[in-house]
Amino acid sequence: MKKAEELKLYAPEPKRPELDAALCMSVAEGQGMGRYIEGKVLTVAVWDKKEKPLVVWRFFGDYWTGELRGNENPTKGELSPRQIEVKPCQCLTWRTEVPATKGESELLQNYFDDCRPGYLIGIVEDALSAHARKKREERNARQAAETKKLFENLPEPPEDLSKQVLKVCSDAGFLWVTNDKQSVIEPGGVEKKVSIQRVRCDSCGGEYTLSELLKHKSTATCECCGEKMQVRNTRYSVKRLWAARTFLWSKPQGDEVWIRRYLVYFDFSNRRAELEFHGRGIWWTDGKTIKQWKRSWSERGIYYVPAPEVIRNAAGPLWPVSAVHVGIPY
Repeated sequence: MKKAEELKLYAPEPKRPELDAALCMSVAEGQGMGRYIEGKVLTVAVWDKKEKPLVVWRFFGDYWTGELRGNENPTKGELSPRQIEVKPCQCLTWRTEVPATKGESELLQNYFDDCRPGYLIGIVEDALSAHARKKREERNARQAAETKKLFENLPEPPEDLSKQVLKVCSDAGFLWVTNDKQSVIEPGGVEKKVSIQRVRCDSCGGEYTLSELLKHKSTATCECCGEKMQVRNTRYSVKRLWAARTFLWSKPQGDEVWIRRYLVYFDFSNRRAELEFHGRGIWWTDGKTIKQWKRSWSERGIYYVPAPEVIRNAAGPLWPVSAVHVGIPY
């Protein structure tokens, strides 16, 4: 005899309670004495105005089977209160106050050690997912232990990561020019004021002075790093200037490689590129297996959980994945 057959054998048959209600619940307890079912078992049924119950669940701890009226072989998904319709477009979980007798309510609450008053369907729904929830918690615990062990070797990004990002993302930065005056001595000892521009490059951080003035929003080549960049005059507003890019940073460790993904915000409120890093994902590979953790958030704080994504053809210590949310300069 199979386990499901034993449970049906020892679980009491459902009987409609003496309640004058369009929808009600009956609960009965039995004692299993078989090979698989040995201990207390519980039968829970939901009744409408028809002779046969709408649905019957039989429980032995977190193991259960069920029957659904009008469906000879229902799946476990179809036996969920969220899927059982008591009226068109109205599922069973919407009827939170399905009545039962006081004794049967206490029997249900004591069996599952859940004493929520007036929410018997919620108790049943949690009981139906108890086995899957237990397996999920065990899996999460194993993954957390594995992650903790692997993260002991997780490399931290270098202190000059901001400089690396600015160097490979010169198109997100600017050549900042400030108009100024400089005194020069002409032949004959005459002092004269001439216009100059003091230039600072976001890409390399280089600073120099120009006598030929650059035009605001034009394109010029930095004399320090040779990158072509857009010119921004510091006398104009920067309130609407911003950019956001996604970057990957990799670190080999023997035969293993760690890859970290960052979302980097470029802030220009102080008329220079100031970066703000936000971790978004971590990958580890030994050439055969790839494991990924995505960034998550809860009341406990920010943490990383396993995720089924894969990064392929990753090469180089730092490279942009995509240029997204690029602010339009004004």
